[in-house]
Amino acid sequence: MNDVTDLHIEEFSDILENFDSILDKEFHVTGRFWIWKMGINSFLEYWEDMLKHGIMRIDAPGFRDFRTYHSVSQMEEVYSMSYPNHVGVISRPYAYYAFSAFLRKGDIVIACSDNNTIIGWGIVEGDYRYSIKRKHGRHCRKVTWFRFSMPFVFSHKNVDLYQIDNGETHNLKDTLFRNIRYEELPLPFPDKKESNRKNVKEIIYESNYKSKVLSEIITSLMNHKNIS
Repeated sequence: MNDVTDLHIEEFSDILENFDSILDKEFHVTGRFWIWKMGINSFLEYWEDMLKHGIMRIDAPGFRDFRTYHSVSQMEEVYSMSYPNHVGVISRPYAYYAFSAFLRKGDIVIACSDNNTIIGWGIVEGDYRYSIKRKHGRHCRKVTWFRFSMPFVFSHKNVDLYQIDNGETHNLKDTLFRNIRYEELPLPFPDKKESNRKNVKEIIYESNYKSKVLSEIITSLMNHKNIS
């Protein structure tokens, strides 16, 4: 094994620093789209704050960290105890479970204030977090939002957060383009003009090379220690 040079270490540091950003750029948009019906009350009270701070937050009185529940049915039981009249028992527990377990970084969330109005879209940038210190909106994720307004044009489902099926996703780009093209807002799709982005093979190559350089550094340090 060759001795590790300053060039090796510098090259390794650069790769380590940039690798996560390379992955984020390549897979920034997953191609998965969700409808989020936040409700008129959340829209009036929290939407501006969510836009300003780049978060998606959900109120769920009576619930602990969503990750402590292992199924939708378990969440339905907890919800029924908090809301004996069962209002929302079908739509909300599934949304809670999807918010913590199914959403992932790079997903697109289309936000609606009610059943008839779209108010913006956002890119999920962070994992689910639970903050017990918050009085409201303890369940949250980091989301970069873009505000725009248009009528709701998708299929209605009796849940507050659900993924758009393939048929509707296919027509989504044209629908959004027709509605926001004059507002100079970005669209929730990869920019084809970004030709400098690395493809999957290049990313895998860099990952393997990073592992190889790391292995050389560790081996060299161990050899140096043994010699000393």
